[in-house]
Amino acid sequence: MAEFSAECSSDSKVLTEQNSDKVEVIERNKSDSVKLREEDVPGAILPREIPEECTVKQLQRWLLCRGAKTTGKKMQLVQRVKDYIAGGLSSKIKDPDGGIHLAKAKADLGLMEEINAKKLKENFPVDGFTEDLNILPAISFGTIWRYMIEESDAKKQLSTAKPLVKGYNFFKSGHVLSIKCRESDGKFYVKSQVLPSMKKTVLYNCFIVFNKDGSVVTAYDGCPAGVDGRCNHVTSTLFALEEFFKQSKALVNPSLTPALSCTSKPCAWNVPRKRKIDNLPIAKAKFKKHQHGKLSKSEDKSPPSTRDVRAPHQQYPNTNTDMYTGFARALKVLESP
Repeated sequence: MAEFSAECSSDSKVLTEQNSDKVEVIERNKSDSVKLREEDVPGAILPREIPEECTVKQLQRWLLCRGAKTTGKKMQLVQRVKDYIAGGLSSKIKDPDGGIHLAKAKADLGLMEEINAKKLKENFPVDGFTEDLNILPAISFGTIWRYMIEESDAKKQLSTAKPLVKGYNFFKSGHVLSIKCRESDGKFYVKSQVLPSMKKTVLYNCFIVFNKDGSVVTAYDGCPAGVDGRCNHVTSTLFALEEFFKQSKALVNPSLTPALSCTSKPCAWNVPRKRKIDNLPIAKAKFKKHQHGKLSKSEDKSPPSTRDVRAPHQQYPNTNTDMYTGFARALKVLESP
């Protein structure tokens, strides 16, 4: 009986392990079967109804979102787009940006594994969060610099410059999926979901605490480098908040929009000539040799100035025209009654 019970228990363990494996396979298949929509990927929808009216870049982006070839001239791209639409292949969307958009779709469906910090600090709230970030104090680049560089220890100062640069690249690459916040007891609590740099099947939950003046009290997340709160994921969240407040100020007061520097504008003090010269027949071509201080014969055909530049006591009629004009005026005076 003992041997029979032992065999039954071992068989039950094998069955439970097989069932757990089946559940994992089913969950994996669910996550793999997520289909992207046209709204999920930027550029997957043509900005114009007629493909001929779209630019080459727009056509190439549309084809890239379907995994199609993007080489060729514009008419070839237009025909390729029409063929995909006619063949019903336009609905099969692929992620052309390294899986970021697919990860966002999985996160919206709750299919991503979330990695939290081992222990929440500063009595971090669990609920009551909102997506309205206007309740937060203004976050600027100075806030990020003070927290990442100035407030770090001297030993860690060299290691914080790298997350500052990589965190900004994370933000610009769209790794920050969501940000929520709430206010409690004079402090502001922010939590965000950020994708890792390589693996697109997990999410890191970041937690940040702010004071009323916008300074960072503490920050941490579940990644190995997030113990001290100065990892790439926390930094990308700070840059996302900084961009939000920058755009909010620009909407309220357009004059706050940073002006372009002089090096970003076209040259205004020495505008070069146009690169392309108009074609002329050889009969109309003019060959000139320019010398400084000398005028060519064609340029020296201007009529002489009629203004007398001599001193008043030196001015006297010295031409036949002036003498004739004076004689005509005197004759009119004599003939008048």
